[in-house]
Amino acid sequence: MENSRSSILRFNVGADPRVRPGTHVGVPLLAITGGVACGKSTLGRLLAERGADVLDADDMVHRHQCAGGELIDPLCAEFGKDILTADGAIHRPTLAKRVFADVVALARLNAIVHPVIRDEFKKWQKTPTDAWAKIGIIPLLFESGWEGDWEITLCVSCAPEIQRQRALARGWGEDDLNRRLAAQWSLERKCALADIVIDNNTDDLDLLARVADELKALFQK
Repeated sequence: MENSRSSILRFNVGADPRVRPGTHVGVPLLAITGGVACGKSTLGRLLAERGADVLDADDMVHRHQCAGGELIDPLCAEFGKDILTADGAIHRPTLAKRVFADVVALARLNAIVHPVIRDEFKKWQKTPTDAWAKIGIIPLLFESGWEGDWEITLCVSCAPEIQRQRALARGWGEDDLNRRLAAQWSLERKCALADIVIDNNTDDLDLLARVADELKALFQK
């Protein structure tokens, strides 16, 4: 790793996102990934407040799993209608318990969900925008093999013990957290693959605000 250019943006050796202009709509395409409770969504919100066009994969999945959503029928066909709430939405805790303890079931879930989300991202990338960047928040960016869809990749990381403390403080159960972490690549592996790494080992929002400011300065024309 190199620490040139910035004290808070850590660049992998050879990465120089500043010379990689957007090719779809004339703006950079940046994908943000990371682990549970590392600060991905918070960074995304701060970037949106600074004028970036931000789309979050988790929000997309939630929308498609609401009553009448695109994922309702295929998920019920695969996992049964008992995963539905009374109003016809996917009951996410029930589905999560079913798939995160079973690698085969998790693979079946991803095979249904991922193509829908990837297709929406690709359509969105090609939509004209006045924003200074299009930014996707994608927890399973590298696990899914989607990094090639983006010009720049960034991983928000933190120390494992801090990650666990944050997740438990947010109401995660130990078993659920362990299953979710087991279903994702390690933060070390993700950081090694990303162009830019953020070490978010503090709960002070000022750090991520400074990151958002530096990213805007780096990519805004």
